[in-house]
Amino acid sequence: MLQTAAEGIVFQDEWPYATHLLGYIYVNDLNSARFLWKSIPSSIKETKPEVVAAWKIVGCIYIASELS
Repeated sequence: MLQTAAEGIVFQDEWPYATHLLGYIYVNDLNSARFLWKSIPSSIKETKPEVVAAWKIVGCIYIASELS
């Protein structure tokens, strides 16, 4: 992170949101995934299809947990 900050790259654009969401899925922490989704800028949601795909996985798991 320090190197990213030193180089002047916009941190939000480089943060691995999809990996972060998948990590919450891995540890079965859907609430944290939901709060992370709310904090992701809409520009990232529109330009990074992998982030949207990870969010759809969260939705499917949530629905499956509600049905069982």
